[in-house]
Amino acid sequence: MKTLYSLALTLLTASLFAQTPCSDIFISEYVEGLGTNKAIELYNPTNSAITLTGYSLERFSNGAQSSAANQKLDLSTVTINAYETYVIALDKRNPVGTGQDAPIDSELESRANMFASPVYDDNNTMYFNGNDAMVLTKNGTQLVDVIGKIGENPGDNGWNDVAPTYTAGDAGPDGWTRDHTLIRKSSIQEGETEFGIPFFNPALEWDSLAANTFTNLGSHDCSCNPNETSVNKVDAKNSDLRVFPNPANEVIFVASKSNAAISSIEILDITGKTVANKNLLRGNTVDVSELPTGTYFIRANYSNNTFSSSLFLKK
Repeated sequence: MKTLYSLALTLLTASLFAQTPCSDIFISEYVEGLGTNKAIELYNPTNSAITLTGYSLERFSNGAQSSAANQKLDLSTVTINAYETYVIALDKRNPVGTGQDAPIDSELESRANMFASPVYDDNNTMYFNGNDAMVLTKNGTQLVDVIGKIGENPGDNGWNDVAPTYTAGDAGPDGWTRDHTLIRKSSIQEGETEFGIPFFNPALEWDSLAANTFTNLGSHDCSCNPNETSVNKVDAKNSDLRVFPNPANEVIFVASKSNAAISSIEILDITGKTVANKNLLRGNTVDVSELPTGTYFIRANYSNNTFSSSLFLKK
């Protein structure tokens, strides 16, 4: 465990190197899937390639204040191009493996850029469960991003979105960080650099999908990118549209925050292409049951000839 001196040094370093939006790598997707399906996606929100010299991905397990020597993954050889991603997956690819060595899903394997930690005792960075904080650091002490709360063990079922503790405990339902895929909201432009956050509520910056969802790995929508579609920019910054629940499986509720009358609904893919036109059902609900799992935009066309859009995740 870290000494008080080293903890203070970490806090000081983090504050000295506070990030500005769209200036440094952050974690854009987190896969805590079934079996050995584990992955972390990193995103470059800048207009230039970044080589990750001095960067490490670290596992702070079970409420630990620090990572052990074999819980650090050196990323110094990695380069991420402007507005692109880099996917790190657990190195379990032996097709005859069983139990803890069962192979990862073929779709996850096809989307990974790096395979890490094949032997647990040598390095177990990528063997995270829902109660481990995953931390991106630079030069040993600078906190670049974190998912979870350092120093807190939320219980076997991980962190969730329920106040006041935002922890699922051991006996409750699975939290967001166990048996789920989490995708950073497109409005997020930087990592979490505060060491001593009071709580970790994943719903503030993340969208949740079911376990073993790999559809979005390898790309990320972010408002830092000037080439994003206009529908994405509206969602990230100025959306008047409310969509609930999100993510959802069968039916969603849509409404205008300004009480504008909705005349029609379009569903668009992440490139901005319309994939479906929908009628409003009773109570301003929309049937989305036939959509494949993935990321979409709901566009509400208003009767005053304006529109608003919101990000939507289909489970």
